[in-house]
Amino acid sequence: MRANMKNLIKDCRGFTLLELIIVITIFGIISSIAIPRFNNSLALANTVKIKADLEVINTAIALYEVSHHRRPQNIKIDLDEFIADVDKMSPPQGDCLMRDGSKQKITAKEYTLDAKGERALCQNHPLADFGPSAKVS
Repeated sequence: MRANMKNLIKDCRGFTLLELIIVITIFGIISSIAIPRFNNSLALANTVKIKADLEVINTAIALYEVSHHRRPQNIKIDLDEFIADVDKMSPPQGDCLMRDGSKQKITAKEYTLDAKGERALCQNHPLADFGPSAKVS
């Protein structure tokens, strides 16, 4: 029995340095491909949320104008009857894609109205400024 255990222990061996280097290299290549795609996915998700929120707010602005015959002055106060949980509506933090092909870091804590109260803005950008350009990597 002891002889079998000694033979079993002698037959067990670890990975060679070459095998470890190959595996680490493969992981490095896979992560260098996957991480940028994941980051772009987050930016695209943030962009979609901002666009959806701005569309909802712009629709609520139009409804407010029809109902009250004037433009709203404050999103959270004036539009609460048209948007459920408007006080909880806020832009996502992080990168988003702009229509000109650039990425914009969103740091704004809330959506705002333009000077005339005609449309909603996210960090001083209207809905038309957001969205991926024709070429998305």
